[in-house]
Amino acid sequence: MDRYYLGALGASVVVANPRKVKYISENIRKSDKRNAQVLAKFVRVDPELLCPITHRSELSQKALLVIKLRDALTRTRVINSVALRGMFKSLGIRLPSCSTVSFATKARAFIQQEHPDFQELLRPQELILNKQLLTQSKNPKYGETIKYKQ
Repeated sequence: MDRYYLGALGASVVVANPRKVKYISENIRKSDKRNAQVLAKFVRVDPELLCPITHRSELSQKALLVIKLRDALTRTRVINSVALRGMFKSLGIRLPSCSTVSFATKARAFIQQEHPDFQELLRPQELILNKQLLTQSKNPKYGETIKYKQ
């Protein structure tokens, strides 16, 4: 990342909190050049005026990425199972109740047994999502990510 690279070169890097620097956030005449000049003046006078923020370490950011990826996969799995339930319900077919983890296998078995003509509606994405989530949870680094908040 650039801030680490510049810091390694000996440059002083200050990351301003844009929400706290009201002079820039509330200014009507905004431009990159003008904002850069104002920020440079603030840094020269007192860097604390910028309400500097410190970013997470690279390790923490990678751990947070794992958490967000797992969250996205889980949400996608839930959305898919709810959508499929709704589609089948509109056809008058009530799928058996089960958790989202076992939905793909139980719904597929139910449809194959009771309504084989609708078998192509069940997509393999559910099984793929389950495998991805299972792989993620078996990752030894996943245990380390629990301490990081989203």
